Amino acid sequence: MNISIPEKYHKYFNPYKLHIKIINDVTFISIKNKFLKKIGFISFVLDKDLTILFLEIDPLYRHQKLGTFLILITCYIGYQNNINFAFLDDTTKNAWILDKNIYIKLGFTYINEFPFPEMKGDVTKILKYCK
Repeated sequence: MNISIPEKYHKYFNPYKLHIKIINDVTFISIKNKFLKKIGFISFVLDKDLTILFLEIDPLYRHQKLGTFLILITCYIGYQNNINFAFLDDTTKNAWILDKNIYIKLGFTYINEFPFPEMKGDVTKILKYCK
């Protein structure tokens, strides 16, 4: 798997530290603060598509675009590995609250009708969020 982070994404996580770990087929990217305390992470699988398994940000660090950054980095890794689509289950409290939903803001759409949480996003369209 090809993993590198372009300079344009650094504004989202500076001054935090990123740590990437792969266990079996699952990749984990965590963000740690200057004291090396984990403040958020995302886990995902790359296959023929990108499947985001879990995203969590410490409540004290929310609303700083760290979740957005982790999704963008994950999609960028998918893009580097010729992945076209990302999938996830939106189990957040903002599921189906479209104006507050992080995934909707990035370009994901619900695959099925309410109340089903499955979402799909075009990786290249999601990456345009950074431009």
